Amino acid sequence: MPTEKPDAFSRRYWIPKYILLFLLIFSVLYYLFVTNFDSLLPYFALLTHAVYAVMSVFYQGFSWEGNILRHPGFAFEITRGCDGLTSLILLVAAIIPFPVSIGRKILGLAIGIPVILGFNYLRILILALTKLNFPDSFQTMHVQILQPAMVIVTFAVFVAWLLIYVRQPK
Repeated sequence: MPTEKPDAFSRRYWIPKYILLFLLIFSVLYYLFVTNFDSLLPYFALLTHAVYAVMSVFYQGFSWEGNILRHPGFAFEITRGCDGLTSLILLVAAIIPFPVSIGRKILGLAIGIPVILGFNYLRILILALTKLNFPDSFQTMHVQILQPAMVIVTFAVFVAWLLIYVRQPK
């Protein structure tokens, strides 16, 4: 009866191990995110202020307080779901258990996190512009276009990391 070497075992079962670790990391990080909402309020306020800073350059009447962006015609709250953090959790959970060096993981996170946060900021700016100029289209833009776009960007960052930094030379 042939015996397998430990690294042959690891190679054979890396996909189920990866999936289990992904689910574990995602679950733990998401639980921490959901249960520590109050500690994220300063981040929401910072994000709101950053959107206000750009919008107020081009449009009059904008103000902000905490995580609420106001304009005479509307107000919207930047809160859980608008923060890009779920996408970050997804990326971290996808990269950390992947069987590559710690350096490649750090590089993936160092590039991926700013890309996701930057896209999320752009997404909120687009939503503010939509609310201002096309208020009837806000819900469609928010739910049917920009939420899926956030998932696609997160997936694209992960796939780009796989193709550029993980692919082994032949």
